[in-house]
Amino acid sequence: MKNPKKENNMGEAELRDYQAILDFQQDGIAVLDQKLSIKYINPTALALLNLTFNKGLGASFPFSLNLDSPLETSIGSEPPRWIRLTASEISWQGEKSILVQIRDISDCKREEKRLSTAATAAETRAAELEALKFVAGQLNQIVLRDDAILAGLETALVLFRAEMAWVLLPEENGTVQMFAASHAPSTVISEKRILDKGFKSLWLEKAMNGELSEPGMLDFSDCMGEIGFKSSIPETHYAIPLRLNDKPLGLLNLVPMDEKGLDFEDYKLLKTIGQQFSMAIQPSMPTSLAIIQGDYPQAAGLTNRSIADELDLTAVMKNVLKLAVELTGAEAGSLGLLNSSQRNLSFRANFPETIPQQIYMRSDDLLWEVVDTGKPVLLRGDLQTERLPMFFAPGAKSMVLVPVCVGNKILGLMALYSLSEDHELNEFNEAVAVSLGKQVGNTVQNAQLFMEVQQLTITDPLTGLHNQKSFITQAVREMERTWRYKRPLSLISIVIDDIRSINDRYGREVGDNIMQVLGQICTESLRKVDIIGRYTGNNFIILLPETDATGARDVAERLRMKTEAWRHETSEGPVMFSISLGIADLAESEVIDLERFIDRANQALYTALQSGGNRALVWEPSKKKH
Repeated sequence: MKNPKKENNMGEAELRDYQAILDFQQDGIAVLDQKLSIKYINPTALALLNLTFNKGLGASFPFSLNLDSPLETSIGSEPPRWIRLTASEISWQGEKSILVQIRDISDCKREEKRLSTAATAAETRAAELEALKFVAGQLNQIVLRDDAILAGLETALVLFRAEMAWVLLPEENGTVQMFAASHAPSTVISEKRILDKGFKSLWLEKAMNGELSEPGMLDFSDCMGEIGFKSSIPETHYAIPLRLNDKPLGLLNLVPMDEKGLDFEDYKLLKTIGQQFSMAIQPSMPTSLAIIQGDYPQAAGLTNRSIADELDLTAVMKNVLKLAVELTGAEAGSLGLLNSSQRNLSFRANFPETIPQQIYMRSDDLLWEVVDTGKPVLLRGDLQTERLPMFFAPGAKSMVLVPVCVGNKILGLMALYSLSEDHELNEFNEAVAVSLGKQVGNTVQNAQLFMEVQQLTITDPLTGLHNQKSFITQAVREMERTWRYKRPLSLISIVIDDIRSINDRYGREVGDNIMQVLGQICTESLRKVDIIGRYTGNNFIILLPETDATGARDVAERLRMKTEAWRHETSEGPVMFSISLGIADLAESEVIDLERFIDRANQALYTALQSGGNRALVWEPSKKKH
């Protein structure tokens, strides 16, 4: 016959052992009766719920529960602690009870908030970019082109010593757009008008019919009275037909200050001015890109894509610089952009490309003078080399320095220079360069905006690594390549050991710094072909192409030792951290999905954590959980 007392004593001992195990769980554990009163609660749960042991037992559980779905809620406010409550029915001491698992998900929530903020910012910037593209495509001919034409007319006044300049541009609806610029006593007056469908101009008709194909001098007013300029118009003026790809666009007119014949030098200058205007008013092209994509005779071979396609900053800078060198008659050049702090000028584009890239700190040299004043500088003869940075523009004999700008905002600087004394740059080259600097500013800004949007959508805001979505995209592509070519591929899953204790003791700022340090260590230790991302919260994942499990284990050990050696001094003493790593590989190009691949590495990672952490383990099929 069984002894009930002995059986009961064995049950109590087993219960105590079970409670002891629960006391040391990383998750909070609570057992409730059917009325939701607390029958058992471990120390982790007390801490997460802000309860003391005496107030915990027998008290009512502070949250409503649903056995069908977990509950996520916050406790406190500065900063809030987020917890997830998962309830299930169990038998406890022979009674029907409810087991509640309480997990701290603050890191996950903070990560969700970061990702949400980043995603919102990315969506906002993307919306701005889309709006920008729409405006460039739909309204560019009304706004951006107008600015370019008026600026071009004002430049023509200076280049040709003219007292008035105007351009006539027929529209598809039968009207004619007229832009004019004229000298006043102390400034230049600009105006724009739409001429109705009854407006007639003999020489405009000749230009549009192809009968006027070269610049020429006219000695009668043609349509001056009908236009009704605010200032008087001499009958003698120059007419320049505007054409692009053999397509007539309109007629440009200049009134010289001094009546004289049209010599060969004047003819060349007028033709160049006409070519510049033709590029600026190309109907199907955003003005901000016309200068780097226009069909200028010397610019053959450059891309002719829309603003939506040509937004790579490096490509834009190289194209801009190459065309600027050709249009100005220079032989070499450099294009530099300011960094966000306005303290560095980074010359990433050089022509020819054999010129090394340079970064110049803020100083009192000529480069920074142009940036700060927004005024161009033309250097001839004595180049004032003592005011130029060392090794800048090697071999230059004459030079033009112009700001790259959008409105009043300076984005950087463009330097164009000649390499021979027989090919000296002059005021005309300077004027063309200044015009280019203004026109390419919008293009550079658009490319910068596009890059920022791309970065927001693919990177983790804390570490700068791939975010989860970006990592998955890259990893799936790499796995497909691995299967196709039957090549080795390995994956490492990493977590920081006991990051919660570090956050609690030193603050979340130190914890965030540790995650940034881990990202930096990984980035510096890996190859360019390796893919690393912050997957969730404290979890980093690395994909290693062309690497088997043995090679991945070597990489993991190297990362583990580097992090173990890291030290960070704080007011409370040095902070150190370690990592645990799980490794998996695709044996014989096994075809599995990414989720299962990551799960294998995580299984090895969990084993490493259960073994005390600070170690790297390789997943083995025999240890797969069924």
